[in-house]
Amino acid sequence: LARNARQTRVLELGPWGSIRETVVSVDEPRAWIYRITDFKGPLAALLTTIDGEFLFAPAGTGTRITLRYNMFPRSRVAASALPAFGWFWRGYARRMLEELANCLVG
Repeated sequence: LARNARQTRVLELGPWGSIRETVVSVDEPRAWIYRITDFKGPLAALLTTIDGEFLFAPAGTGTRITLRYNMFPRSRVAASALPAFGWFWRGYARRMLEELANCLVG
């Protein structure tokens, strides 16, 4: 995870295009706040911005990681598609956190 506010990276999403992720603030060891913008590909018709947070809390001998996010639709029509996209996004986030846990533990 990034350690400095305003750090930016562009993530290539294969056939889905790309997004720009910018760190808004870092509150170690509790939180990492970020914003996703500059959607390219199909997501550009759906979203203008995603504001997200990684929250870290002690849990037994480990750490509980919670991912929260707010999605901002491009239009009212796009807003009607957000529940379905949110379902997809949660699955993606779950897999990403599982892969992160495997890297840290394994």
